[in-house]
Amino acid sequence: MYRKLLLSLMATSALIVGFAGAASAAVPSDETFVGGSVNQLRTRSFNADGTRSTCSFIKAVNERRLGGSDSPLDAATNHHDFQAHICTGGWIEVFTQASLNNLTGMKVGDLKNVGVDFQTADITGAGQVYIAVQLVGGGTLFLDPTYCSHPIDGVWSTTDFDTAGAGCTIFDSAGTAYISTATQSALQVYQAAHPTATVDYTFLLVSAAPTDHTIHLDRIELGTGWSYDYTKLYAKHLAA
Repeated sequence: MYRKLLLSLMATSALIVGFAGAASAAVPSDETFVGGSVNQLRTRSFNADGTRSTCSFIKAVNERRLGGSDSPLDAATNHHDFQAHICTGGWIEVFTQASLNNLTGMKVGDLKNVGVDFQTADITGAGQVYIAVQLVGGGTLFLDPTYCSHPIDGVWSTTDFDTAGAGCTIFDSAGTAYISTATQSALQVYQAAHPTATVDYTFLLVSAAPTDHTIHLDRIELGTGWSYDYTKLYAKHLAA
């Protein structure tokens, strides 16, 4: 169901998504400049054979100008989201240097603010969008909205990976399911079963379903304290 992980910790040559240059004065007041390269949102696009792709891409767009909608959980002054276009058989990895390097050693159950909003109709099956939590020492947790989300309105849905009582299921590399309870998130349930497990790094993967496909994403959160809901350079800084 889930792809072999190709993401390298040495991702310095990654293509970067979003608008080029500095943001204009129209940036909403609750959006923060992420600073240097560590927190800039980045992507790498791949063809079906694993070679780098120039066909698949992800970009930040102003949905209001396009006649569409972004996540209702965004501030009323923010009309941006991300459109991911994936060519047949391809996929896109989305990450930051912080998500690759600054989470190492964190307890899995302590991982917070990890999730994504998406247009419900865009995801038609498991494995099309998921957050991968790579573990120290090997192994991966797959956080798939197909098994852990709820609708926000008639267009958008959001995930519940770090929420207790949400009826959320995540999977490990062996296909074992870990289901949230009334008092523990699915990540905390995994931690209880594997007390020494720690995070190595995280990233989001978006793939075609099964042909050329566009998926609308918003509020991309990789556990680093930032919610990417505007551009690669401007995001919402989350409380610890």
